[in-house]
Amino acid sequence: MRKILLASSALVGVAMLAAPAFAGDLTVKLSGYDDVMLGQFSESEHVDPVLTASVPAGNARNNIGMQNLFDINVSVEGKGSNNLDYGAMISLWNGPSYTNGWGTAGVGTSTRQFSSTTADEQQAYIWMSNNWGKLMLGDAHGATDLFVYAPTVGSNQIDGYYQQFLDLNKVWRATPTFIDNNESSTRITYYTPKVSGFQAGISYAPDLYSQGMNNNAVSGTVLTNTNFYQNQVEGALAWAGSFDKFNFKVSGLATTAEGNQDLIAVLSGTPPVQDYLSLGIGGQASYAGFTLGASYTDPGHYDEVKGQGKQQYMATVGGKYDWNQAAFAINFEDGEGYNTGWAAGAPAPPLKAGLLPVDADYVRNYMAIGFGATYTWFPGLVSGVDVVLFNQAGPTAAGDDNGEVVLLSQRVNF
Repeated sequence: MRKILLASSALVGVAMLAAPAFAGDLTVKLSGYDDVMLGQFSESEHVDPVLTASVPAGNARNNIGMQNLFDINVSVEGKGSNNLDYGAMISLWNGPSYTNGWGTAGVGTSTRQFSSTTADEQQAYIWMSNNWGKLMLGDAHGATDLFVYAPTVGSNQIDGYYQQFLDLNKVWRATPTFIDNNESSTRITYYTPKVSGFQAGISYAPDLYSQGMNNNAVSGTVLTNTNFYQNQVEGALAWAGSFDKFNFKVSGLATTAEGNQDLIAVLSGTPPVQDYLSLGIGGQASYAGFTLGASYTDPGHYDEVKGQGKQQYMATVGGKYDWNQAAFAINFEDGEGYNTGWAAGAPAPPLKAGLLPVDADYVRNYMAIGFGATYTWFPGLVSGVDVVLFNQAGPTAAGDDNGEVVLLSQRVNF
């Protein structure tokens, strides 16, 4: 599959460049946003290490915090002969990602979440397109961009930043697509042109979550200990169309990758990571400002090591309404799966019924419901509010958690 994809991408690139292109003016565009968020958050499980000396263990946490999220995009576009368009895009932001541990930071022995104070690369790629489709080379999200699920607004509720105000050493980082749909990696991506509403995409990444000047090709060294998966291939098929005043979107997504067995040579005692095949389907329907959407993803053996095999899934459903300068949304996600993000170790035993020692990081169920609203005062000036309620059933009583996050957002898009 990898050889076929590489050969196909090479042929597409040659076809696009077959006709000699002439130099023309390049258009440079700057865009982005700055989003200041004020959050009130509560977790029933959290024990603040500063308070444990004076407050009994198990005290609930009710706190207020602020975060500032910014994104800067620079794009370059040009035109060649034979209808060839080409360009590049570089995106810098300070948001949570795989490389910064999803914004996890420690303050003493605390485990509160923080976005970075520095601007790191989010995406950086070059692209070429004409009537043959679009080819992208570099650090990008991949074919998952075609996948749709429950609609959101503003800070994106269940797919947003509410978890950055929680303790991700205890709470499962649940996302609507199960596998992070923002998985920037150095990859090759090809999108077909749209034909009768249909569009397909396929992408290949030698190493998942490896981007920039990282190179994980040196086998058996610490350089390979940056991700769990190699040779990731994504394939997506989407259709968009309308009937009378109704608009529809339907998408399917398949993702597969090989477990990075070089981890065994680096990390003593690490069980082999399983290869995985993830399948998902999602859709949305819109009418007169209303949009309804849902999705279901079966991630297969993603994030599982040898011996693990409990069911994993993520389902979403929701709706939104756009009304002049305002937008409203309600969305819900429900899922279960393995949580490799418990950096502080799996919750304290004993395990709940039906679980084996190898399932010590298994989340038996995670549910979240989000409510959101935004209002655009002037072009680019947007205020928003998010309320997300969540409940987690962990592998042990110590892994259970529930709470809420209330976010107020003031944002400027440019």
